[in-house]
Amino acid sequence: NDNGNDDVTMYTPLQFVTVTKSGEIVEWSSNEELFSFKMNIIDNDVGYIESVEWLKAPTREEEVIAIGLNEGKVKVYKKDSDDNSSQWKLTGVININDSDNDNEEGDNEGMVKKGNTNIKVSWSELGSVLIVCSNGYKVRYFEENLDNKGEEVYI
Repeated sequence: NDNGNDDVTMYTPLQFVTVTKSGEIVEWSSNEELFSFKMNIIDNDVGYIESVEWLKAPTREEEVIAIGLNEGKVKVYKKDSDDNSSQWKLTGVININDSDNDNEEGDNEGMVKKGNTNIKVSWSELGSVLIVCSNGYKVRYFEENLDNKGEEVYI
């Protein structure tokens, strides 16, 4: 049954973030037909990245990426959807202090100090809370205050 209308297949453009070995954070976005991808370097030489979480919540006007670094920091980048430049901006750095986890292990000659490793980040469902897990066991919750800084909250 051909009524003269061509079938039209609609695709939702893909967007995702990757991290290179050299420490670059890269945004990839496809065209509407998914035939090609455009690469946009968000930041370079950020160090060793443990985790990346991209927040695209309907309650937020901007897109947000949180990056957990093994040096005990979380960096937050934002891209305002109203800004025509579509550039990501570093808007906050959260220092994760695991002072109660700085235990020493090993024998007396080769003491090893445990640091802030394995920083994993994720967003709450509505994107209002950033969840940070450090060293595999300690979980913290951060909300953005009026100064756009991540402020720890206790749930």
